[in-house]
Amino acid sequence: MTNEIRKPGFRGRSFARTIAFQIICEHDVNPGELTALDDDYIRAKFSELSRSEVSDEDDALLAAEERPRGKISPEDVAQWSDFTRTLIRATLSGRDAVDRRLAAASDNWRLDRMSLTDRNILRMAVAEIELGTPAAVAINEAIELGKKFGRDAESPKFINGILGRVVQEQSRATDEGALPPR
Repeated sequence: MTNEIRKPGFRGRSFARTIAFQIICEHDVNPGELTALDDDYIRAKFSELSRSEVSDEDDALLAAEERPRGKISPEDVAQWSDFTRTLIRATLSGRDAVDRRLAAASDNWRLDRMSLTDRNILRMAVAEIELGTPAAVAINEAIELGKKFGRDAESPKFINGILGRVVQEQSRATDEGALPPR
């Protein structure tokens, strides 16, 4: 993966994950349409940030240290938009394989029993790990999404536990020379 672009006080890829997560949740509820992958929709979400003020909707999503300061370049917007789209596509196209991995790692929890938000945070994190993001980064970002959007105060712990098992299983399978079931 490319290095994360950093603007002082703003983590663009973290915001990209937030946008991707929201679109993935929308798709989980209404699987028939996925117009949100449209370039205009995703770029508009980032372009709002390039103005000197952050919209009320975005302000609610960003912690104080994540708010942009100064102009965000069109190149940054393009890169973050591409990352958002890549993450959405990877999560949705690999959903069945990811769900099998999550089911294997989640004792006593069927995916349909998990909250919509926790389930999709987990799906997205596993897909991102498969894209090559270091597991520790993907897990940390998933925990942060769980703090913001999780069903309850236990969501971050639940997410951490399940993803930890997924990574353990992946390491065990790699050590044994076999890849995890897809």
